[in-house]
Amino acid sequence: MALDYGSVRTGLACSDVGRVLATGIPTFVSGVGKSLRRHVQQVAQDREVTGVVIGIPVPDAQHSADGIASSNPIPTSTSAPSTPISATSNSIPTTSPVPSPFVLEIFALAKWLDQNLGLPVALWDETMTSREAEERLRVAPKKVRMDKGAVDRLAAEVLLQEFLEAGCPFETQAYERWQRQMTPDLGRQD
Repeated sequence: MALDYGSVRTGLACSDVGRVLATGIPTFVSGVGKSLRRHVQQVAQDREVTGVVIGIPVPDAQHSADGIASSNPIPTSTSAPSTPISATSNSIPTTSPVPSPFVLEIFALAKWLDQNLGLPVALWDETMTSREAEERLRVAPKKVRMDKGAVDRLAAEVLLQEFLEAGCPFETQAYERWQRQMTPDLGRQD
């Protein structure tokens, strides 16, 4: 399952059991009495989800400095991943010493999901997903273009498809080495 997190709308996508094709599912819209965390728990249970990937923005400066790009394949010992980030770690790749409040919200959500779902959770570079979703919407029927949640749902679909095509790298030894070398320890976020 993939989440394109937003403070108002969160796009969701799931894959087939063979982990080949990502498909968007209805967008979650925040509101009084609604809990994204409970919603994701229910969807994960209903759809027998085996892992969760959450999109996280990686600044352009980080892309050029570290060689991270959305099109990078599974990490090797000499290249950075297209950014799977362990939700159990207390570090996030960033070029600034303090991540934005939005990034900290995403990290807190990932950590909560990791602790409460019993599934692997990864953060993945979402830099180009919304742009790709908007491109897809340009050729979509008017009814689809008018749906406010369509961009978020398609962005989650693009995010999950990239993750599937990279081999679902929730954890890899190369990534763990890269993470230790490239990310600052931000301390506990509990």
